[in-house]
Amino acid sequence: MRPGRVVVRGLAALGLFAVCAGPARALPPEIVIGAGWSMAVNGDPGTGGAAATVAAQWPFASRWSFGGAIFAADMGTAVNTLYDPNTGEPLGAVATEHRMSYGLEWRAETVVREVERLQWHQFVDTEAAPGRATRCMTAQLEWRWRTIPKQ
Repeated sequence: MRPGRVVVRGLAALGLFAVCAGPARALPPEIVIGAGWSMAVNGDPGTGGAAATVAAQWPFASRWSFGGAIFAADMGTAVNTLYDPNTGEPLGAVATEHRMSYGLEWRAETVVREVERLQWHQFVDTEAAPGRATRCMTAQLEWRWRTIPKQ
């Protein structure tokens, strides 16, 4: 996807959000911090690892919110044996390759029931390249802070 299209789509989403938000757009955001684990990574290494998210979301309807997030997910590390170049003797294990995913994302959520939430996220990359994961799933517990009373 070309960068110009991404910008146009982002501006269109913000415009739609502003129209739908009505009086709620003046409310402060809900801050979300998530921590968990990545799994179901395709490719090698694909052992998974730690995952984290920090987001700011604004309510725009009674049970809906929209915002942006920063995320990172460890997708795995390959470990191989290091050998002495002179004697060939094994010296121990070392990490030789590491993969991770990180970036910015749009988030839209609805609340079905107000309880502590376990969030499932799925990362999908449509531009496959050698040695690059195209799918990864993370499970995270998320903590939320609101500066306004619940409705």
